[in-house]
Amino acid sequence: MYVAGADRGRPPMTWAELADVRDPRDYNLFTVPERVADGDPWAGIDDVAYALEPLLALWDEL
Repeated sequence: MYVAGADRGRPPMTWAELADVRDPRDYNLFTVPERVADGDPWAGIDDVAYALEPLLALWDEL
C-alpha cells in the first residue's frame, strides 16, 4: 500500500543548504543515506541553545 509522502525523508540541513533547495522531492528515503554516510549530522544539535523570545516577539508583531 502506498502512502502519499511516505517516501520522503527529512534530512538534516543547514540554513544555507535549505536556501538552495529547488525541489524538495530530491530529498527522499533513497537520498538520505548519502547525507548521513559521513557521520551523525545531528551530533551538534544540542551544542547551542537559542532564546525563543525574539521569535515570540516577531509572532506578536505579525
